[in-house]
Amino acid sequence: MNYEEQKRKLLEEREQLITSLNELGYALAQKKDWVVRIENDEEEHMDSLDDAEMTEELERDIATLNVIEQRYQEVENALTRIESGTYGICKICGKKIEKERLNANPSATTCEKHMSKRPPD
Repeated sequence: MNYEEQKRKLLEEREQLITSLNELGYALAQKKDWVVRIENDEEEHMDSLDDAEMTEELERDIATLNVIEQRYQEVENALTRIESGTYGICKICGKKIEKERLNANPSATTCEKHMSKRPPD
């Protein structure tokens, strides 16, 4: 099966995810991990309400970054599977993943039957 369409979608999504990751934070070179960028220009003029708002915003950014980073890793893994020839194979049963499923989610690792089960790492 030719997976060029899925690869194109994955590459486009990867670029969008990288843009989102760069807007929220920066990558740690050694660990392939992302850290939220903290911007605080008025630190000496902050009161407790400002501090609470900044903490809330930081927690929200960390949660968002984690979700985007996880999706980025799923996309990277799918691109690796395309290159290695293991793309489109269910990690649980070893059968082909349905084309419709791959079109809907190009980074899918399981067939429809096993989509609610966590595949082994």
